[in-house]
Amino acid sequence: MMQFASTQVFIAETIRDAIDEFFPDTDKRLIAEPGRFFAAGPFSLVANIIHATQVPASKITKNAADDAEPGFMYYINDGVYGSFNCILFDHAHPIGYPLFDVAENSPSMVSTIWGPTCDSLDLVEDKKLLPKMAVGDWLYYPDMGAYTLAAATTFNGFSKPVPMYVMTEEMWHKIRDSCHI
Repeated sequence: MMQFASTQVFIAETIRDAIDEFFPDTDKRLIAEPGRFFAAGPFSLVANIIHATQVPASKITKNAADDAEPGFMYYINDGVYGSFNCILFDHAHPIGYPLFDVAENSPSMVSTIWGPTCDSLDLVEDKKLLPKMAVGDWLYYPDMGAYTLAAATTFNGFSKPVPMYVMTEEMWHKIRDSCHI
């Protein structure tokens, strides 16, 4: 425990010295939450598209000039009452990407990503450009470890996502060998 305390003091002193050096004339108070920094990166979330509906793009953009263009509303198996609660409570803006590569010539269309609940608050991403996707496709959301799954609920009867641990075979061997498993 002593090593952690001394490391924590060292980090705090280093940060304080850097603030004094780079922001000498400020009377601002800095409040940091290193837990979020350490927890966010190691966890990525993949969400499955459970429904897709083509709509006029104007329904998404609210611009009548887009009426002739296609847009898509995608519904995924997780939302703001689950792992994406960070949107409501932390004002986060997770950005998802197709999990698998799409054809280079695939046109992007304005899209909206909704959670599964049919609640108008269950909006994950809005006015997002995505290639055409289908039910069963996956969206990848990096840096979803902090205050996401831990604060998820089972609102409207939807289950919490089940974590799956994934690593390269090389990393598995390193961990196994270091733990003498």
